[in-house]
Amino acid sequence: MAPTIEHVFRILRSIKSHLEGLAVDLVPETLAPADAQRWIELLAAIERLAAGMRLLLARRVDTDGLFDGTGERSAADWLAKTTGRSTRDAQADLECSRRLKALPDSEDAVRNGELSDQQAKAVADGAAADPDAEEELLDTARKGSFGELARKAKAAKAAALGDDEARHAAAHRNRSLSTGVNELGEGWGRFNGPAPDLARLRAALGPHLDACFDAARREGRRE
Repeated sequence: MAPTIEHVFRILRSIKSHLEGLAVDLVPETLAPADAQRWIELLAAIERLAAGMRLLLARRVDTDGLFDGTGERSAADWLAKTTGRSTRDAQADLECSRRLKALPDSEDAVRNGELSDQQAKAVADGAAADPDAEEELLDTARKGSFGELARKAKAAKAAALGDDEARHAAAHRNRSLSTGVNELGEGWGRFNGPAPDLARLRAALGPHLDACFDAARREGRRE
């Protein structure tokens, strides 16, 4: 018999209370390095389970429109505010949650605490494009590094697109240019699009960058 929702909430509140108590009493300097290692391993396992449940629940928040009464503009905005992360990261959670519904093996791995949230997103991203790659991606997530998993997930997406023309068309559809200024007054920019377009942009910027460096050298400045 499945537990009632109130019983589930009591369990979650109890777990939260116990973790809060451990955090208050934690003095890292009093722990032997081996004991600190065991703490981290157990906390990482707990974190994977908690993050996995959060990912699975995300699609219900999106489906039911829970954010409508909160004043937030979207489910992603509500999730970002609730979890203390960026809207972009929250949107990635929602996309991963929807993809996992169609990937039962990956969803089981998430439920079992085998994947971190970043691993789950990479697996779901690649397997959504190429379901035949799911088993290999899960195996890499369990045994390999995250960098290797990310590369294989991107390769699965690229292979699913087919030929170079199809990949170019996809890159063109997903192109974006973002710029801004951060809190320190530093300007930033990000460009995403077909590689030939990026090459043309770099070529166009080249003379201006060279002029800036040349002027700095003449003035004895280091750029």
